[in-house]
Amino acid sequence: MNMPTDHALLNGRPCTLAELPALLRTAAGAGGDGLCCEVPPRAAAAQQSLWREGFRYEGLNRATGCLRFSRLPADASLPREPLSYLDGEWLPRADARVRVEDRGFVFSDGVYEVVRYYNGRAFTMREHEERMRFSLRSLKIELDWKAHPLAAISDELLAVNGWPDAHVYWQVTRGAAHRKHYFPRPAVAPTVTIFAYPEGPLKQDGARSMTAITREDVRWKHCEIKSISLLSNILDSEAAQAAGVGTAILVRQGIVTECPARSLFLVERGGLTSYPLDGTVLDSITRRVVIELARGAGITVREEGPALARLYAAEEAFVVGTTTEVTAVTEVDGRRIGNGQVGALTQRLADLFVERVRRECGIAG
Repeated sequence: MNMPTDHALLNGRPCTLAELPALLRTAAGAGGDGLCCEVPPRAAAAQQSLWREGFRYEGLNRATGCLRFSRLPADASLPREPLSYLDGEWLPRADARVRVEDRGFVFSDGVYEVVRYYNGRAFTMREHEERMRFSLRSLKIELDWKAHPLAAISDELLAVNGWPDAHVYWQVTRGAAHRKHYFPRPAVAPTVTIFAYPEGPLKQDGARSMTAITREDVRWKHCEIKSISLLSNILDSEAAQAAGVGTAILVRQGIVTECPARSLFLVERGGLTSYPLDGTVLDSITRRVVIELARGAGITVREEGPALARLYAAEEAFVVGTTTEVTAVTEVDGRRIGNGQVGALTQRLADLFVERVRRECGIAG
């Protein structure tokens, strides 16, 4: 039997949502051990009160239709559907749904970001927020940051799901409106979704590697906007998957640009070469970090577009990204890059990257 939407259950006893914060404070003052609480999925304020008092999300109780939180050991009998955030409400991922007229669904009219958390802390959060603001401004989408504080929500999302290491995705679309190509008039509220996937902890024992193929870069000319319109990237990634390699490397009129979801660096004459930020590639946060680390270590960085022949002849090559970190590319189109192993400079930058993450996220060496 479903509870009224303005009620909760505290240790099996009903109370109103308005009464719940005071009851929780009283219980916490008395030690608060052995408490269980169930609240409706859309009771965001009540859920925040539970998290502040040290409760842990256990799962959805289908019998009551409520989310269960406790200060007891995890209840394995409850299905633990991860929580996500949708337009100010916290919902099990399976129940977080958008309208069929949402412009993100019908037009890819929206933007996104992905933030990596290590050891319970966000890496380069400020830079991701700044890029999100840039993308929103570019598409003239107005987001109320006070109503949707993306960084704070992300922190809470990982805390309640119990994931210290994760990727958190922000997606903001123009909202749901009658299907017209021009912007809705009057403007509608944007749709805001935040969801996450657990990941392993920071890898500290050497750079990974992958192989690649090349593909013609046919994307639009505003890749500096982190748009959710990613169909070309998907086709390129699928081609790489079908070829049995880790990524595609994109080439525009004979010039190497980047990868569908990663930035590319070549190692030439002991320095780095990366395609310049001319609006046709993404201003990657991890690319920024690697360039900063390289220059701080006295490594030359040239921002120019290398011809495809330079990729094949490079001493080393590697890709970087939020989900990729620093990963060597050892083979392209069946041609070995350098000696076909993780190169010395790639490994050095991977080590510097690990040190930067450890400092920023409080990870012991």
